[in-house]
Amino acid sequence: MQLCHGKVKSQIDISKLPEEYQTAIKVQIDETLGITYGRAIVDYDADLEMYRGLDPLIRSVNPLEVPPEHQAQMRKLMEICPNVMVTDKISQSFGRGSTVQEYFEAEEWMESVLEGINPEWSDIQKVAYIDNALGRKISYSPDFETEEFDAHDSRAMWRLISRGQGVCNGISQAEQYMLRRIGINSEMLESKSHAFLLLKGIELPREDGTTVVGDTILDTTWNLAAGRFSGYPQNFCLTYAEMRKRDGDYESHKVENEEELQGTIGLTETQTRAILTSIGLADEKGNTPLGNFFERSDLIYLEGLPLDETVRRQFRLLEEYYPRIAECHNSTVSVLRPMLDEISKKGNRCVINRVHERTGESRSPFLYVYTEPKEGEGAFYYLDKETGQFTPISQRNFEERFECYDMDLQRSGGKRPWDRVEVQQVNLEQIPQRTVASEGEER
Repeated sequence: MQLCHGKVKSQIDISKLPEEYQTAIKVQIDETLGITYGRAIVDYDADLEMYRGLDPLIRSVNPLEVPPEHQAQMRKLMEICPNVMVTDKISQSFGRGSTVQEYFEAEEWMESVLEGINPEWSDIQKVAYIDNALGRKISYSPDFETEEFDAHDSRAMWRLISRGQGVCNGISQAEQYMLRRIGINSEMLESKSHAFLLLKGIELPREDGTTVVGDTILDTTWNLAAGRFSGYPQNFCLTYAEMRKRDGDYESHKVENEEELQGTIGLTETQTRAILTSIGLADEKGNTPLGNFFERSDLIYLEGLPLDETVRRQFRLLEEYYPRIAECHNSTVSVLRPMLDEISKKGNRCVINRVHERTGESRSPFLYVYTEPKEGEGAFYYLDKETGQFTPISQRNFEERFECYDMDLQRSGGKRPWDRVEVQQVNLEQIPQRTVASEGEER
């Protein structure tokens, strides 16, 4: 039975109708959207069973717009109507969102993170803990700037967390949502190409032991790799001026109302390291595990091994420390580049990029490394998603199995990165490679 228009419903004597018809007629429709595109208005104080089977009519639920007193009923509605779409502030504008299953999976993960927070911690300690947890969970979308990229899926907040992949405004919204749940106020700032957070009215420590209250900049996306690889988060609580210096040739953090951000406050590296130590993310001296990792990487070059053996040793080191490298391309690249820098410095070629399989339905990215000595043949290695290891492969087999994305080929004038020409490599992270530099210095 189709639900009647409001004006018609008001004229029907429902007392003689079967119970299921009476229930259906009681459902309110948002008539501002018109008869054809009308949507059911959910009454969370009513018996929610009346909505069973009406998923297409309800269409979507935005938990951010449901008041706290109705959150439990909203979850019950999702169980009764499992095919409704779960939207958020950003995905709602696209007419897309997350599934109910993705919502529950993401909420369970977020609850587990929030439960790990020590209630005695200061607000800035809690922010550092959440920022690190998001870095361990989320990766920047590996197919960004390819023809396979889905701008909707990468921004839907609960889908982003459930799948572990997204882009800057979706990632920033996720952290903002988690911070709001523990009473920390923030605002999302957007430049022409990037999104990040302004923490508002937060108390930060000063070098003299006192504290100061003000607004500070936090770039969740640029800190992802630091979280994944247990490094120092270089984009954590900085002044706007300092964050702009980190843009390099980009204007990632340039916003229209930048004059309003001139009074922002920030933390020194010493203060940030002290915070990391206090919540168990750094040792007593404030050093994070990534520093020791790069020290071991540097030692490999001192052994003077042949190029292919040097590369394989570097791969084994990375796989030993971080078994989940296949899950997070952009973070893996940000660590792999400085690891392999020495190869290029000695006049050899070293390409790190992405390709997709030629056959099959999926065109999801595979990370690969191509090295070529000054004299001699080049070597290919692809990151096997099943084993989580870089696997050597002949050029013939590599080219038979994989191909570059169309958008990557367009940028390079149709040349593949391993061809003997100089081409511009796509920046998989869209951020400066110094994001996870070794401890105490930039690489």
